Amino acid sequence: MNLTDNVQLESKDMVKLIVNLNSVPDREQNLIDFLVEYGFKYTIDSREENIEYINKVITKYGTTTCAELEADSSPCISCIHETSQLVEGFYENCALVCTYVGSIEVGSGYERYDELPDEVLKDIVVLMQQYESDNLVPD
Repeated sequence: MNLTDNVQLESKDMVKLIVNLNSVPDREQNLIDFLVEYGFKYTIDSREENIEYINKVITKYGTTTCAELEADSSPCISCIHETSQLVEGFYENCALVCTYVGSIEVGSGYERYDELPDEVLKDIVVLMQQYESDNLVPD
């Protein structure tokens, strides 16, 4: 089975790849790089593959933050009344999580990606796709 057998056109701007990132041959990795370079977004279906993808991008391009990526917002782990926990930084195997009361940071710590909720991982994957795309396309 080739990677192209697992590509589904989701819309004009979305390509869905169903692939195990550990088993992507070089020629198929070139297809993924091509899609990212030309601005296509792709989704990854499994939690483990999301974590692998995040770590792969961080390993290749280095740590980053939501501020550096100029993200519209940070992935939100929880928000209760005026207290919120947001993912602000991305490192290999873990994320920097900051706790805010209103707009004041009252604490921070590191949390492993496998401890984060699925929706937060998906939000991080979108940011990593942006990060990867920004690094592939010349300024």
